[in-house]
Amino acid sequence: MARTKEFDEIKVLNDILTLFWEKGFHQSSLEDITRACGLGKQSLYGTYGNKRELFLKTLVMYREKNISLIRSKIEELIESGEAPISILQKLLFCNDGKGCMAISSMIEFKGEDEEVRKEIVDLLCLFREMVLGLVAKGQTNGEITDKMPPERIADVLMNARNGFQVAQFHKMPGDDLNNVASWTIDLIRA
Repeated sequence: MARTKEFDEIKVLNDILTLFWEKGFHQSSLEDITRACGLGKQSLYGTYGNKRELFLKTLVMYREKNISLIRSKIEELIESGEAPISILQKLLFCNDGKGCMAISSMIEFKGEDEEVRKEIVDLLCLFREMVLGLVAKGQTNGEITDKMPPERIADVLMNARNGFQVAQFHKMPGDDLNNVASWTIDLIRA
């Protein structure tokens, strides 16, 4: 007879997600994982599978949580009357010191794990669609240049954002990051 689980599976995944975000997949040992979530090896693997499967679950959770949060934040800022170009700057160039787990995972895995790569690509595609919507709104209201199609501007902004995240991951000084963010936004102003 199977035992009932006596722990919150979502909380455990959140705790492990935090560990993977901070240390990365390869630097997180089984001991680190069990310590982070408070579960034994048997409970952990019996519920979530091996370390790689666990990582994929946290990456899916990261994507779902972040896309939902970003959509809500965009809606909130639009409803408050904030200009699309200002929203783009806040959205793309958030200097929180943590960086983006998807980008740091992309660096760590180097595209060598197809499922990890797919999760990262899915997240970035969803994020790009939100950026594209803001660029189109900004072009419509005249604050973003219309000398390029919105898709091209969205691609340039996403590339700049990903570079910003890599720089943040590698602890580039905050003032330098903030200057790059401002200059990037200036390039798309009408």
